[in-house]
Amino acid sequence: MTDSAPRGRSLSYVVSVGITLAALGLSRLLFNTVGNRTVGLSTVGSANIALSLALLCGLPVSAGLAMALSRFVPLLDGARQITRAVRLSTLLGIASTLPVLAVTCWAYVRTSVDPPSWSRLALIAAWALIYAQYAIGRSLLFARGAIRRVLALEILGFGLFACALAATFHSPRDWWLPFTLYPLPMAGWSLWQSFSFPSGERTVAERDFLRFAALGLLGSAAGQGIQYGSTLAGAALAGRDGAGLWAILLSVSAPVLLLPRSLSTSYLPRLSALSSTDGNAFAETSREHQRFSGLLALPATIGLMIAGRTFGERLFPAPTAIDPLPIWLTLCVMTFVTCRGEPILTAIAARGKAGINAAAALAGAAMCAAIWLVGYPRAGLLRVAAGLAVYSIAVPLVAAFIARFSLGPLRPRLYAQASDGIALLALPLMVACGESRWVLLATALATAIAAAYDARHLIGSIRRVAP
Repeated sequence: MTDSAPRGRSLSYVVSVGITLAALGLSRLLFNTVGNRTVGLSTVGSANIALSLALLCGLPVSAGLAMALSRFVPLLDGARQITRAVRLSTLLGIASTLPVLAVTCWAYVRTSVDPPSWSRLALIAAWALIYAQYAIGRSLLFARGAIRRVLALEILGFGLFACALAATFHSPRDWWLPFTLYPLPMAGWSLWQSFSFPSGERTVAERDFLRFAALGLLGSAAGQGIQYGSTLAGAALAGRDGAGLWAILLSVSAPVLLLPRSLSTSYLPRLSALSSTDGNAFAETSREHQRFSGLLALPATIGLMIAGRTFGERLFPAPTAIDPLPIWLTLCVMTFVTCRGEPILTAIAARGKAGINAAAALAGAAMCAAIWLVGYPRAGLLRVAAGLAVYSIAVPLVAAFIARFSLGPLRPRLYAQASDGIALLALPLMVACGESRWVLLATALATAIAAAYDARHLIGSIRRVAP
């Protein structure tokens, strides 16, 4: 059970991490785009509701135990201790997912206008367990820097997904198969790693592992729960067709939203390893993380806005009563804020202060839920998007405020970049006057100049501190 350690500050390493996690977002985009033509918008909405429920049931694993693996694997001594942590995560993951699954399915049956069949409930249960194990395997490989193995398993899973998706052209009833096959390679490898190697003895660090997992669950579950729950909120506010449209909008932005999270998956183990050694190295690595994520933020956001303005009718086949463009622009603003705020949360988690992120996430979730429940009734899906945008803004601000008092001089700092100044001008301009070609061209040019300036500073930083 040996793998190479994380390979420092390699640009190719970080890019590879981004490719592996973007594949999952791309799979949802392809399913929603192709499925709209093969199985219909209503079935696409139903499939995304089922997947959202499954991922909600797996939150104890993906949001808690998997995050703890990323934090503690770099700090563990020997392969046997890592095996014990993975085995413990697998067993606790199954034990924690099953009761959540039972309660969720019961609530789904009691509250759904169109009660699901037993086969639909069995599919949700299977997806919940498979994707939970998938999250454990992915976190373990990222924490150990085994990027080639991650790439191989993700490419294999994506290949299986693509073949199953192509089969829906001839057999629309098999719409459930693509999302079932995608996580199987990673989940199978994770189970093999859990039970095919000898485990170590129990250590004192195991308590810290479980405590971090519980606090990480409170924070990440609020965030991921809000994201997955937005599909359910879309169905409640705009019907099944509205849920299908919301799923398409969210899946188009998902590959970009996964980029900052992929960077966090790469940087969290490295920051964790530095948290108890060199304070200057930790600060420099955190700053590098912010620069890298900020470099992606503005070009990705402006690119999504331009795509929505230019190809909106083709990308978003909306029901006649819903205008998708304001919803899309709100999601784009959320994308920028997420890219800039994620490194702050990662640095706080690497210091072992998952409770700060949990408190901030719960506060942000409360604000989001309030908008969904008491917002303007006729806003519909725009209300759902506004709630997510408020959540993305509130969480890093609240976390940074608490960290100012809890961590003192060790608190993470926000480093301003050239693209931040451009964003303050470009994002409101794109929302208000984005239909003008001159505005699109000027915004694209300013974004390219700011990105080139930020990229120059980032590359210089990596070369200066690389081992």
